[in-house]
Amino acid sequence: MSEAEDLSNEQTSKITRHSCGESTRATTEGCFFCGDVSDDLHDASTFMIDKRVRECALEIQDTVRLAKLSVGDLISQEAKYHDKCLIKLYNKASGQTPKTKKESQETVIHGIVLAKLIEYIDGSRSGTDIVPIFKLADLAKLNSKRLEQLEVFIEGRINTTHLKNRILAAIPDLQSHKQGRDVLLIFNKDVGETLL
Repeated sequence: MSEAEDLSNEQTSKITRHSCGESTRATTEGCFFCGDVSDDLHDASTFMIDKRVRECALEIQDTVRLAKLSVGDLISQEAKYHDKCLIKLYNKASGQTPKTKKESQETVIHGIVLAKLIEYIDGSRSGTDIVPIFKLADLAKLNSKRLEQLEVFIEGRINTTHLKNRILAAIPDLQSHKQGRDVLLIFNKDVGETLL
């Protein structure tokens, strides 16, 4: 094996640490945005790029990107990107209607409330023998109540499909199942015992 092949194998098997202490393989292949592997990839090497990508993903409510970013910053993920993909994201975000300061604050509050809801769901799976099952309607009510407590009022009802998709993007081992009129969210490991 040549020295170049040794170096190449060493780079593809890097291990990174996350805040929870688990080790995973670094995402060193393909564009962070489109997944395509080509020669014109650039390394995400500054926190300014990470900050701007997060802002744009939040602005356009790109749940796939937000889920990827929840793992860690672009630098620690060793993310790579195409210039055209990064520019496409920036343009998509700038094409959104300009928001007032109040609307921007409400967007941030929505993100915080969603993060707390996800933390509640994720935290429910440990410590008891009871299998956690969540009704989407109950989660939507909980989300609405928390938003009202923070003085963010929603006209009409919360779009439960949108809420469900955001939750599922943030917790990959959670699934949704329709049971009559209800939509249930259940962890993958619990599906067998709960749906029998």
